[in-house]
Amino acid sequence: ITILSPGVTLFRQLVETLRPADAFPALRLVRLAGEQVRSEDLVAFQRHCAAASVLRIGYSSTETGPISDYLIDGTTPLDGTAPSCGYPAQGVDVFVVDSHDMPREDGDPGEIVVRTPELALRYWRQPDETAARFLPGSATGPGSFHTGDRGQWRPD
Repeated sequence: ITILSPGVTLFRQLVETLRPADAFPALRLVRLAGEQVRSEDLVAFQRHCAAASVLRIGYSSTETGPISDYLIDGTTPLDGTAPSCGYPAQGVDVFVVDSHDMPREDGDPGEIVVRTPELALRYWRQPDETAARFLPGSATGPGSFHTGDRGQWRPD
């Protein structure tokens, strides 16, 4: 196995079956997405994978496609906290806004809004939900999507 792409729960179940000395020396990439990755998942990755292996945490939605990525390897220092959602994927803009759609400053929580050329057009037969969550683009740029998720920009 050189690339492993399980859901987060399956990854946890896999590492629970391993002995402390068990390792995956040929594993180059582990991709996790679908639910929140916890600090203990990072520890398990580093314990059982080679230092050159990469863990990619992906954040996405059906409406937007990929939103962000966060990468660590076997030498990344861990501080015991849950990992970041990462950095916007290529071609994607991510904003944290208040209830008036004004950008929030570093550290102030708000709603995550995503602008991407891969944005879905609308919800099928749900015009009110579409109007509330999808913001149309312009002739020169893509539209945006209110994810309903809360986030905040951190200095890192």
